[in-house]
Amino acid sequence: AQVLIFTKDKRAEIAEFIMGTLERGVTSWSGMGGYTHEGLTVLCVCLNKYEVASVQQATREIDPQAFVIVQEGVTTGGNFERHLL
Repeated sequence: AQVLIFTKDKRAEIAEFIMGTLERGVTSWSGMGGYTHEGLTVLCVCLNKYEVASVQQATREIDPQAFVIVQEGVTTGGNFERHLL
C-alpha cells in the first residue's frame, strides 16, 4: 500500500515513527493547501497491508489534524524490503 500523509507541523515525529518503528523509508516534500494556501509537508511511504493500521493510528495520535490517503494494490519494485511478520 502507498500511504500519503499531509501534515502541517508534525513531519519529523511521524517520519521518526515510520523509520524507527517500522524500519521503512519516507519521502517528503513541501506542499501548499489549495484553499488555505498554508504550507504543509507530504510524507509518502510504501507499506505492506499489515503496517498500514499502525501508521494510521500513530498519525492520529501524533497529529490529529493530519490527512491520510491509503492506496491499496500498489506494485513496488526496486529497493522495497518485504518484512515478514
